[in-house]
Amino acid sequence: MIARTIRRLCDRKRLEPTREAVSLFHSFVSTGYDVARAMHYGLEREDRRREIHIDEVRRSLAQLDPDRLLATTDVTPSMQKALSVLLGADRPLSGAEVARRAGITTQSFRDNCKGFVLADLLREVPEGWRLSLSFADERYGRDVLPWFFVDESDRSFLPSIDLRTPMDVLYDLATSLVDDPARFGDPDDVLCWGFSLPPDLYLDDPEAIVDHRRAALAVLCDEWPWLQAILPLIEAACESPEPDPASDPVVMGPPVSQQPLPQTAGG
Repeated sequence: MIARTIRRLCDRKRLEPTREAVSLFHSFVSTGYDVARAMHYGLEREDRRREIHIDEVRRSLAQLDPDRLLATTDVTPSMQKALSVLLGADRPLSGAEVARRAGITTQSFRDNCKGFVLADLLREVPEGWRLSLSFADERYGRDVLPWFFVDESDRSFLPSIDLRTPMDVLYDLATSLVDDPARFGDPDDVLCWGFSLPPDLYLDDPEAIVDHRRAALAVLCDEWPWLQAILPLIEAACESPEPDPASDPVVMGPPVSQQPLPQTAGG
């Protein structure tokens, strides 16, 4: 639904959707209505057809009320407001400036941004805080995106974007967070259970694998409470583009047999 809405709105604006754009919209919002509203107010109609840019996605998302961002997760209202401010910014902002514009405290911002920093959606740079989404003046270089949205990332062991799963991203993330790698081989550790398939689980039983991975995600969210807020971002980045629905011609009414045209006197 979201992907189809993006394609329709892009067509009206003379824009071509990209996989990254669709994934980003899908990451932040959960309804086609939110996408339509964001794109309607955030994008102008182009004179010539071209691909949508990452900074345009960011600007479009900034048009939404903060409570529409990551609305289905347990992200705090103060972090929703901070994300809205950063989506609308055209440069990095200090923590104090983010808090002032969002109407929250600086401490609240720092307390709730951990997961977004670990997932590389939020970066602290020398000039302040920024989202890992291109600004307008970065449009024509290499797109600024979280590493798990990029096919050729610095993670050499990460599968290509078409084969990547949320568990691949989480495992890569876990290896940078866990100080003791032995935890991944300890059968009594939740990390070992979460990132490995039980030996009695048959690989030709896709439903059982899906159930196990769903349970593993729940365990990992218990291990890292901040993960729940950013999990939709990771899942959307790994989701294959939604294909256009098939269409068939529809013929209404009875068939009309062809009749010869009458000859005229001069014909």
